[in-house]
Amino acid sequence: MKKLLVFCTIFCLAASTNMFAGEASSSSGSAGVRELRLQQTLFEVRGIDCVSWAPDSQRLAIDGDNRIVHIRNINGDLLQTLFGSVGFISCIAWSPNGQYIAAGSTDNLVYIWDATSGVLLKTLEHDGFVACVTWAPDGRYVASGCDTTVYIWDVTDVEHATLQQMLYSRRGWVLSLAWSPNGRYLAGGCDEGAACIWDVASVKNVTLEQILYFHRGAGKSVAWSPDSLFLACGDSHGAIRIWDVSDVKNVALRSVFTGHEGHAVQSIAWSRNGRCLASGSADPFVRVWDIRDIENVSLLQTLVGHNDQVRSVAWSPDGLSLASGSWDGTVRIWS
Repeated sequence: MKKLLVFCTIFCLAASTNMFAGEASSSSGSAGVRELRLQQTLFEVRGIDCVSWAPDSQRLAIDGDNRIVHIRNINGDLLQTLFGSVGFISCIAWSPNGQYIAAGSTDNLVYIWDATSGVLLKTLEHDGFVACVTWAPDGRYVASGCDTTVYIWDVTDVEHATLQQMLYSRRGWVLSLAWSPNGRYLAGGCDEGAACIWDVASVKNVTLEQILYFHRGAGKSVAWSPDSLFLACGDSHGAIRIWDVSDVKNVALRSVFTGHEGHAVQSIAWSRNGRCLASGSADPFVRVWDIRDIENVSLLQTLVGHNDQVRSVAWSPDGLSLASGSWDGTVRIWS
């Protein structure tokens, strides 16, 4: 149950560090990366399920009050409120060009707003609750997960968006989606212990290329490496797996690691330079993993500050900051 909090915005300023400068060591002794420090804390009225950065790394879209989306700058100022959803907002994704925000809802719709004006431009209808949404890297398509189905929409003209493809999971409900940075593949985490990889190079002729099995636990979160060569998946039993998918026909499991003590891994995010992976879970901690040696992953840092489960983690596009959203009603920005 999300906790009701009084709205306010505060700043928690700490020593400014850059984890990706590659010039210092962290407290865990990993040379070449720096520690993240808490820089700011943004407070919302209710617990937070999803956070998405704008491409300029200066703004965040947050499910601020269940049925609305707030756009805030990194100082916490409220820039825009996006209205229209009848159900609860379940997922948010900012378009690659920064013009639009897509959000899935429990009312079976994906909403697309103009990020500057706040005008609702389009609603996309589904047959059930929308669990996840992601944009293609070129901004031409939106993919959304509903029950056991992935919908792919052509949003070249947002106000006249059209459904182009429906993909069917062979492993239960689709809980998470991520488009590969090179635009070639779409990965979906499923609730029956697997992740699916589809070749979407031609949206009109999509093929299921691979099913990655967890053996247990639901695929709560998926994330691609920046070079599109690896796929990370977090499951409901607290494990994170990394597969080498450079040859999608012959994938190889490179690493399995845990650190959230059996708590479901709700969200994972790969750093821009590929050195680190962040994870948030049903415990109140954010963990940052050193993945430079993909077969010997080590815990780099545990970020402490939230007092309820962490539902969303996201690196800023410039690679300098990490945002974490929690059911404690806060978004914390670490850098």
